[in-house]
Amino acid sequence: VVSVSQAVKKVNNGIIPGDQAEIERILTNLGVAGLGINKWYSLAYITADTTVGDDEEQITDLASRTTALVENSDPPPGIKADTTGVPIVVEDLRRLIDKDLPRVNLIGTIGVLVCVVATFASIVLGFLTLVPVGLGTLWTIGSMGYLGWPITTRLVGLISMILGVGIDQAIQYVTRFKFEIKKRNLEEALVNTFHGVSKPIVTTTIAAVTGFLGLLAAEMEMMHDLGKTMALGLSYVMVITLVSVPALLSLYHKTRYKTPL
Repeated sequence: VVSVSQAVKKVNNGIIPGDQAEIERILTNLGVAGLGINKWYSLAYITADTTVGDDEEQITDLASRTTALVENSDPPPGIKADTTGVPIVVEDLRRLIDKDLPRVNLIGTIGVLVCVVATFASIVLGFLTLVPVGLGTLWTIGSMGYLGWPITTRLVGLISMILGVGIDQAIQYVTRFKFEIKKRNLEEALVNTFHGVSKPIVTTTIAAVTGFLGLLAAEMEMMHDLGKTMALGLSYVMVITLVSVPALLSLYHKTRYKTPL
């Protein structure tokens, strides 16, 4: 811990003088620069070095204990104590993110749903296109826990990113199916749709996954987590799109036109 009192004791044989004038003399000789005191002598700060690094749990614990310590202190009249620093700011940002993320993800999901419903003029097809990204997101979060990847606050925001990037695959599939079903029976339409869009979907997914894996070359750990999570999520969305969307389209078409299942 570094504070003004430490600096005063250092030059006074480890003792803080009991005389106010002596303290002022020492401070004048030391100069306010580097002591954490402003030139009006109205503000001073105490610094403490920590070893929490970027561990989210340790940062949260340090911030809560430090804040509680200051709030429970009893400073003299006219003195106000507060906390700041990287751990405190990080914890404040985490609380704000925790508060905003559910709303952001909900708004993003509703926005995408409105767009696909308007595009296909069908509520059912709109929800159908959300199935791959919804399941892909669940698989991603489950796999992160299984693989031991940290599920941090900042990574929860990737739900909107996976939704925005991955929805394109299901849109391609449904659009091609609607084109094929106009001139072919259901079985032929499904086969032609799969042959027509599977290669582009796989190619675009590989390109996107390769791009996100490029983030592993970054020095920041957050970039590594972002790259791995997005690559895994988009891969899952691709697999689910190619497997589930044909079955869902078949079920939708047979149910709508009352054909035998």
